[in-house]
Amino acid sequence: MYTSIANHGLTVKDKLIENYYILNQIVQSIDTGIAIIYEKQLVHVNNEIRRITGRTYKYLENNLIDIISPEDVYKIKRKFIGVLKHICEKADFYFNIIMPDGSTKTLRCKFTLVRIIEKNGVFAMVHEVSKAELEALNHSDEIYSNVAHELRSPLNAIIGFSNILDDESLSGADRAQYLTYIRNSCKSLLLLLDDFFDFNKLKHNKIQIEESLFDINSLFDELLQWSLIFRSECNKSDDLNIVCLKPQMPSSRIITGDPQRIKQILINLLSNAIKFTEKGSVTFSYELTANILKFVVKDTGIGIPNHMLTKIFDRFTQIGAIKSNNGLGLGLAITKTLVELMNGTIEVKSQEGEGSEFIIHIPLKMTLQPSSNAAVSVSSDIAFSGKKIIIAEDARINYILLEKILSKTGATILWAQNGEECVSLFKQNRDTSVILMDMQMPVKDGYVAAREILAIDSTMPIVAQTAFSMDDERERILNTGCVDYIAKPIDRIELLKKIASVIR
Repeated sequence: MYTSIANHGLTVKDKLIENYYILNQIVQSIDTGIAIIYEKQLVHVNNEIRRITGRTYKYLENNLIDIISPEDVYKIKRKFIGVLKHICEKADFYFNIIMPDGSTKTLRCKFTLVRIIEKNGVFAMVHEVSKAELEALNHSDEIYSNVAHELRSPLNAIIGFSNILDDESLSGADRAQYLTYIRNSCKSLLLLLDDFFDFNKLKHNKIQIEESLFDINSLFDELLQWSLIFRSECNKSDDLNIVCLKPQMPSSRIITGDPQRIKQILINLLSNAIKFTEKGSVTFSYELTANILKFVVKDTGIGIPNHMLTKIFDRFTQIGAIKSNNGLGLGLAITKTLVELMNGTIEVKSQEGEGSEFIIHIPLKMTLQPSSNAAVSVSSDIAFSGKKIIIAEDARINYILLEKILSKTGATILWAQNGEECVSLFKQNRDTSVILMDMQMPVKDGYVAAREILAIDSTMPIVAQTAFSMDDERERILNTGCVDYIAKPIDRIELLKKIASVIR
């Protein structure tokens, strides 16, 4: 039921004034700081703003810029203009202010555009950053700063040695050596990115364990080669011995587990051991008893101080203080999480100056007898003669790489530069043996193209290519109907194995 304001003896002006005071009381009681900036002037603040800043409204009205930390002034002006000029709809950012006692306080601010008397103003909501939020913010700044720092070293090697390769006077031996440096630097970049992406997975609980059969002895052979290369990258001398211990018999041991995650765990431990050991040895071994897989990584390096033993598995914690050894500080945190996801345990024994020993126990569901078919081998002269392969890839450089890999197999290669072309090309070539489908393409993406092709021929094997290795991305790809997927950057041997297993 509506009642005329005239019935209460109030004029429209009176009612507007009453509503203003009611609204103002509400705004003043809110525990979020609220400010309105109009015509580049501060026209309103609530009690919370005054409490947060420790200043009166009169002071803020005349000295607002002065309380903002100098390094944040430009950022705030840029955000303000961006919202005011419709460059962005809203802005959400952190900044520091100077308190009356000279200390600093971190605040979070949100700018939103408002319309006041036919002109634009900015509505600001401000709140203090809690200790937990500030720690998370500092950690995020640290991780991104570390990523930027760690990227520079391998990128410097890749760019530098690539430029040197232009020198036609280089000897064959030097050229081969520089190519090895480039490949190793690329591998270092991938490991860095893997840690970074796994950090995000950790935050969102998206790391999953995928079990399959694999040869633990072959995995240890790979780790030995990786360790020797990594020792060279760290400029360690031969005084640092890399020792791989595994049972002499049988020559191959097939077990059930997640080989990629186990490899990641051991690489994290081995990389730390090598970085922090100047001479002596780094030894890694495994034992398999009563369906328990035990790994040990031991070194004679700098060791870990007692006060750090309970902290080394925390995120952003770095074992040493040597600048050249600093990484993202995520490796051991990721390692511990992976071990726990496998229902395993990890412990560390160390004494400062005398080395460290990491011991991991992982339960296994089953083991198999030694088998001569430990892994599907792919020879360098594998043949797909008479087969037709469609490569759906919008990036020309990626297509050239795939074409070079597959050209030696004798297959006929067809190129589609987007999803729509791929569907059309398939309709014209129904005898296609396999499709390599990039999932992120213009016009029509790989997901839509795959569904349309499988609607025509449900038996068509499609192997997805993706730059994203997240578990939810993998699930989305397989739900599309693709028989398998391969993550970029593409490994030649892995690609040939996948094609050989599904090609028709």
